Amino acid sequence: AITDAIWTRLQGDVLALHADDAAAQFSASISTQQDALAAQDGPALIQEATNGLELVDVLEGVF
Repeated sequence: AITDAIWTRLQGDVLALHADDAAAQFSASISTQQDALAAQDGPALIQEATNGLELVDVLEGVF
């Protein structure tokens, strides 16, 4: 929930910098992580969290 709240605040800044693809990928990653958590699917959660961290690196490059 915290990650989602922070992303909601930052997403507009990312979109303003024309990084629509990166924003969409990160939003999808958060959604996938939430689904894996709800399903109690640890391996899927770990895999998507790793992907999410790689996307954070991409987002850092936007700024």
